[in-house]
Amino acid sequence: AFCFSLANVLIGGISGGMRPLIGFLSGARDTLGTRRILNKGLMICFAAVGTMTAVILLFPGLFFYLHGVHDLPESGVVSLRLYSLYFVFGGFDTLFRVFFINRKETKFSTVTTVLNNILLLVIAYAFASLLPPPCVWLSYLVTSLLMLGIDLWFYKSLEKSDSEKEDAKLLYLSVKPDEALE
Repeated sequence: AFCFSLANVLIGGISGGMRPLIGFLSGARDTLGTRRILNKGLMICFAAVGTMTAVILLFPGLFFYLHGVHDLPESGVVSLRLYSLYFVFGGFDTLFRVFFINRKETKFSTVTTVLNNILLLVIAYAFASLLPPPCVWLSYLVTSLLMLGIDLWFYKSLEKSDSEKEDAKLLYLSVKPDEALE
């Protein structure tokens, strides 16, 4: 729980910092700017949460020790390591959700949130039924990777749509607005 709380603090801080910037740029219909903010957020998430995950993978005993557990159960160490693999990708999913909601893609965000919760239950049940007990924690990673694939697909479709709209605007201009001199 402590590791998950740390990951959520990092992810929440990153998404909280992105939210007003993406909201402002979305209001200004600056699709390139919103994508840039998302990309920066993803890089920061990878660096911060990835570093935390590396620490957990290398020193899982530290987190047990902080909770007063001195006799480390082997399955507990394996479980913590497997669960921590999810943090970065779960963070990516959170950041994409902020991006999509600010782009007014609330239907997609709602459907993927529900799908994420259903997939997690189904995958966790399958893993618990078929694999050794610690492997149930991999259900978080597998679910977040599947959701990341869906997020990337939708992101690319938005990017293509934005590009087509921008090209249509440029047919009437001889110079791109950002290249014009005042």
